[in-house]
Amino acid sequence: MTNSRNKILQACMEQFIKPAGQSYTVDALASDLGCSKKTIYKYFKSKNELLDAVFSNYKDIVLRRFQSINNGSDGEVDILMKYIYAVDRSVWEIRMSRWYIQSKDSSSIQEQYFDLRLSVFENYMLKALIPFEQNLLHRGKTSIHIADYIIGSLESHYLNTPAGQLKNTQSKTFVDTLLFLVHGCLIHLEDD
Repeated sequence: MTNSRNKILQACMEQFIKPAGQSYTVDALASDLGCSKKTIYKYFKSKNELLDAVFSNYKDIVLRRFQSINNGSDGEVDILMKYIYAVDRSVWEIRMSRWYIQSKDSSSIQEQYFDLRLSVFENYMLKALIPFEQNLLHRGKTSIHIADYIIGSLESHYLNTPAGQLKNTQSKTFVDTLLFLVHGCLIHLEDD
């Protein structure tokens, strides 16, 4: 029973990360798996429950992404830069996924995204900013301000821009500019 549930979740995860376009239905999922919708609903009571499970699995992937950075031996600035790239990649994947439009109206998915933002993005960004806290406070800022600015900037860029206008080159330019600003600020703080 668990094996079939995992197979359904795996198929959904593969579809989750595909670029947005035609919405992915339970009928299409059943067709891809070679089973009936009834089989899918045997393991998931509704499409929203399925979406919740998929997003929960995605949160685990993102958490492992951040943990792998944390296990490295890079310097403080490099770790922060890698975290920014990881937030960028994660928010971009969510925005560009097939499920984004379908899940926007799900309060449960919104709660899970908020949990992802708090438990992963902010938690790791705050840890990465701790070495700079004294100098940030000296300038009237805190690591919470900077973390919120970075995450909020990426969210605003991706979530408020129509998918058709988001191209890899534009996104890369945006995050590189953000990194340049943050890196310049941190280098300045290290010099003080």
